[in-house]
Amino acid sequence: DALPNLELIDVSQTIAMKAASIRSEFSCTTPDAIHAATADEAIAGGFLTNDKRLRGLPLRCPVLILDELIRSS
Repeated sequence: DALPNLELIDVSQTIAMKAASIRSEFSCTTPDAIHAATADEAIAGGFLTNDKRLRGLPLRCPVLILDELIRSS
């Protein structure tokens, strides 16, 4: 287990619908919307991205900006 905190989650109908909503509401790419919807549905420890435009997504987990995490460490 090289990545013990990594969990792969299949895209369910619930995730797909939430991704479609995120994509239409926030004009983000389909992969970003699926990533965000999956993190939200799983109530992940965080949604890791390097796209600062996604900071305002209304998720049930924190939106973590990679560049900011690297700079603060």
